[in-house]
Amino acid sequence: MALKGLVCFDLDGVIADSRDGIEYCINLALAEQGASALRPGAVNKHIGPSLIHGFREMLLDAGLDPARAAECVVTYRRHYAVEWRTRTTAYPGIREAIEALSAITRLAVVTSKLEVFARPILASLSMENSFEAIVGPRPNSDDEPKAVTLARAIQVMASTARPVVMVGDRRYDVAGALKNNALPIGVLWGFGSRDELEREGASLIAETPGDLV
Repeated sequence: MALKGLVCFDLDGVIADSRDGIEYCINLALAEQGASALRPGAVNKHIGPSLIHGFREMLLDAGLDPARAAECVVTYRRHYAVEWRTRTTAYPGIREAIEALSAITRLAVVTSKLEVFARPILASLSMENSFEAIVGPRPNSDDEPKAVTLARAIQVMASTARPVVMVGDRRYDVAGALKNNALPIGVLWGFGSRDELEREGASLIAETPGDLV
């Protein structure tokens, strides 16, 4: 029996294991500004919000001018347009979970990644057709909060039914869900932690993709 709700998925850290490509391209962008490479795993806290917000923090941490963040975004995207193709995989079990959920409810992707990247990534993972909508920030809205992107996705889907669910791995996903009266479900296989998700107000925590079903 079909459900009447809408389940929205974050992309990085929930569907796509994009850690290697993101970290590699962030370090290339920082290097062009004269900053040292981040140690492995240090990039995690900067994944989730908009790129420009993350680069501002990283430049400040490096003692550099945060106003250079826009330059970093341009450099990052130039490299990422190539590197994601060999540095992005699907998390084990997520494809099966999405297939099971698509049979009983409506699905969308709501991501802080530009759609020009999100769509081909999902296509490369053979999951693009599982979602009715793929919604990311507009090209000139680099600082768009997840709450705004989610609100636009709900509008695009013309969804008046409840529940609307937001599945994400960072506190930004939880906060965005709560601002849209959606149910936030946190996942533990991405870039965030249980403590971060629960502290922000996640209603449920999934330890594995199978838990989502």
